[in-house]
Amino acid sequence: MISPEFKETVYKRCQEIVSTQIAEIQQAIAELSADQQGETKSSAGDKYETSRAMIQLEKDRLGQQLVQSNAMLRALKSIGLTGTNREIDLGTLVATSSGLYYLLVSLGEIPVGELSCFLVSGASPIGKMLIGKKVGDKITLQGREINILEIA
Repeated sequence: MISPEFKETVYKRCQEIVSTQIAEIQQAIAELSADQQGETKSSAGDKYETSRAMIQLEKDRLGQQLVQSNAMLRALKSIGLTGTNREIDLGTLVATSSGLYYLLVSLGEIPVGELSCFLVSGASPIGKMLIGKKVGDKITLQGREINILEIA
């Protein structure tokens, strides 16, 4: 049986992962900014410009990741520990014949204690199939039948 404590533990672990991602991206952007400001113009002007352009491209890429991670954190906070015990929706932790799935945000498989849980969004293929299902229902994913055993 899925306990409310386990569900809360998975939820908090998810928040920790996303918060850590945000902090790491912000640190990387700060380091790149320092590197960019530390670049000195030399007689090899093209090398200087190329280096600054490469740093800017990396900062832009990290900026996009930061936007996505912040959106993920907002989504987590808006979903919270919701979910019913009757029908699968966002915020529902689902025990299936193929493992545990938590419909929150897409972070993939994470270890939680001795178990693993797949964090998936409602927009993912399996998320779309699970939403609206109840205990006892079945879905078919990649030719495999998956039984819904419990929801919390």
